[in-house]
Formats: sequence, structure tokens, C-alpha cells
Amino acid sequence: MMQDKPKFTPGPWELEETEDGHIIRMGKAIENHSEFPSHLEIDYDHGCLFDGDEGDVFNEVEIRQAKEAYANANLISAAPDMYEALQRALTFITNGIENGYIQMPDLDSGDSALETPNIIKQALTKAQGGGST
Repeated sequence: MMQDKPKFTPGPWELEETEDGHIIRMGKAIENHSEFPSHLEIDYDHGCLFDGDEGDVFNEVEIRQAKEAYANANLISAAPDMYEALQRALTFITNGIENGYIQMPDLDSGDSALETPNIIKQALTKAQGGGST
């Protein structure tokens, strides 16, 4: 099981919607927006938010891209929480197997549950900058 300290800024991370996109703040930048270096903020400028005002004309592609950018920003800001949840899930699964509370399917069963611990380990490794899945 992985016990390496993550190389990224620990959570919580905060997502703020701006006129032109989103800002994701991390660590101390959450409390003091302008006092910390830019490495604690991600300015995710997609420049095509639609606020419903007359004169705002965006084509369908721009609107779709803005919605996708917003979804991406939400995913990015949730990353530290998901990382911690995966660590806890891996510990739970590992302990459950070792202590006999979780019975893994037979190796030849083809059950996708067999892959779950390795998929979690690969995701955690990727989040730490160690390879891709």
C-alpha cells in the first residue's frame, strides 16, 4: 500500500467562478487571495460564460466549451478529496482481504473486482506523478 506523501498541495481546494472563467485556489491562497504566489492558484480562463444578458451571443460550441471547462474545474478542485478517498478505500479493501472480511473472487472468474485494488494503486501513483494508466 502507498504511504508516500503526495507532491501536490493538500486540500481543501476552492473553486470560484469569475467573469471569464474559474479560479481554483489551494492551501493558504483560500484565506488570503492575493497574498500568495501563483502556484497556489489556477486561473482557468475560458472566456465564454453566458449570463443571459441581451447582446451576449455565443455559439453552441462556445457554450459547450464553457460548460465543459466548468465541469473540468469542478473535477480539478475535487482532486485532493478523491485522492484521500482512494487511499482510504485501498486501506479498507486491503485490510478486509487480509483479515478475511472481504473474499476476492476466484482468479479465473473474470470478475472485475479482481482489478479494483490495482486500479486504485495505479490512480494514486498517477496522481503522485509516477506514471500513467
